Amino acid sequence: MFLIRRILKGNGRLTDNHNEFDSIDVHDLVSRINRGDREAAALFFETYRDQIRRRIRRSLSEWMRPLFDSMEIASTLGRRFDDFVRMNKVRARTEGELWSLINTMTRNAIVDKSRILRNLRRVEGADAQIARDLLHQLTERESSNNQQSAEDEIQQALSRLPDEIDRQILLFWLNGKNHLETSQWLCMSHESVRQRWIAIRKRLQSMTWEGS
Repeated sequence: MFLIRRILKGNGRLTDNHNEFDSIDVHDLVSRINRGDREAAALFFETYRDQIRRRIRRSLSEWMRPLFDSMEIASTLGRRFDDFVRMNKVRARTEGELWSLINTMTRNAIVDKSRILRNLRRVEGADAQIARDLLHQLTERESSNNQQSAEDEIQQALSRLPDEIDRQILLFWLNGKNHLETSQWLCMSHESVRQRWIAIRKRLQSMTWEGS
């Protein structure tokens, strides 16, 4: 696990005989990764380290950058990918399908379940009930046998808000930011954010999530 994370941070090399990346058979790497070969997974991440970093940066809109450290996302991505390979969950037949998996895992790393669950447990006051409801739905999803993850649930909740500003406000809230901080980052008045949040909260309360 830590090998991939060191590679993404730029502090690690696998072995000296893997420095010539142009000699790597990517199809063989994909096949080995599908068989649960963690060294092959680490070599893939080493080979495409710069591309993976660029994909992470492209995934972060300008307004999202105050919330997320790209290196933290890279670390989360590396840990989760290593776990996927170790548990033999990778089902990518081609290099393109492997990149598709990495793209999905990158999006889910940005919507980091553990950080959001931790923040939801801390919510008090008028938002406490909706926080408890969301926390219950997300933890129920994780404990079920459904293949859809808590991160997928959060992505769906965000996608169901038709307004981009509302999606931004919700994501800031899920990541523990108060309305004043959100208003400063979005260059809006505190009152505008507060009023929007009231409408968002009502929409969330009436929303029927799949599997609920």
